[in-house]
Amino acid sequence: MPRSTRRVTPAACLSAGLSRYNRCTMRRTLVCAVLVTASLGLYGAALQITQLEFDFHLNPGETQPFAFQVRNDGDSPQRITTQLGDWKRDERGGHAFFEPGTLPRSLTEWLEVSPRAFTLAPGEVQEVAGVVRVPGDEPLDPGTHWGIIFVQGEPRFQDHEGAMIMAVERFGVKVLAHLPPHEQEATIVSMGVRGLNPLWVELDVANSGNKNLPNIAVHLQVFDRAGERVGEARMEDIPCLPGAHRTLRLMTELSPDPDVYNILATVDPGVDPLVAAQRQVRGSPLALQPLEPNWGTPQDLSGDGFFEDVTGDGSFDVRDVEAFAEHLFRPAIQRNWRAFDFNNDGRVDEQDLRALEDILEARDP
Repeated sequence: MPRSTRRVTPAACLSAGLSRYNRCTMRRTLVCAVLVTASLGLYGAALQITQLEFDFHLNPGETQPFAFQVRNDGDSPQRITTQLGDWKRDERGGHAFFEPGTLPRSLTEWLEVSPRAFTLAPGEVQEVAGVVRVPGDEPLDPGTHWGIIFVQGEPRFQDHEGAMIMAVERFGVKVLAHLPPHEQEATIVSMGVRGLNPLWVELDVANSGNKNLPNIAVHLQVFDRAGERVGEARMEDIPCLPGAHRTLRLMTELSPDPDVYNILATVDPGVDPLVAAQRQVRGSPLALQPLEPNWGTPQDLSGDGFFEDVTGDGSFDVRDVEAFAEHLFRPAIQRNWRAFDFNNDGRVDEQDLRALEDILEARDP
């Protein structure tokens, strides 16, 4: 069923549906932009780079040369340019790029690269030479400094799913220099249980030292009242620059029964010491009741812990979505949020209405 002609009729549902349709339209536009970039690497990229990261330990006054090669695997000549820039990661690990010299620990004033422009015939290879010159006559912040070298080709037409698009290949070669003394340290800033079906935790980890942490590892363990481990989750190879935070989502396979559980998160920054945080969560029993006098008690028809049969009539259809929209913020729903947290984010709101619509649409297209 097209999203613009949904069968859900209450005003709350229509409002949520329209809002959601607008968001989906925006999201599709963004995805298309991502696919344009991704298609270059997956479906016939013309340029190839031999090395995408350089990592040096240097002292003030030292010079470090390096080089990488650019190869044109396309079937036509390309004009290639190189330029410097700054970059950082956001909390989710995505990259953001800036003009050179923007960030406090920018390496670009110490970084040189040549040639800045060249043309490659098909199959031809060009070496790009770089050098890091660390000043020796001025006070410098110890720890990691970093920058990026962009290698960019010419705009060219490319077939993408039957449509011709204009695409530009651009690669980033990261350069990091570590100055002594180094301080490698991670800190757990916050830890919160976000959903219970299954249980997952959001962990905010910060690099509180001055050196890049390229391989943070996190181990989450869940223990029951008797001290037995009943759930766990792991994440590894998490990079974090100095002064940065990473927001990590650790999903277990445990849907806890009503009881008390202890959650232990251990963060290994790659050097001693490890850091840990503990949190207790208490699963309250449900106290479900009919939402209207002539309705039944809400039911979990699929056994997944979500009570999609909101009207309690033994079936799941559009009437349950309408009822959920009408009663969304009433105590009978909010006090039993675990039963109706359809998007598993630890609360019941309009996002769960949209999630319930998705469940219905998947079952009844």
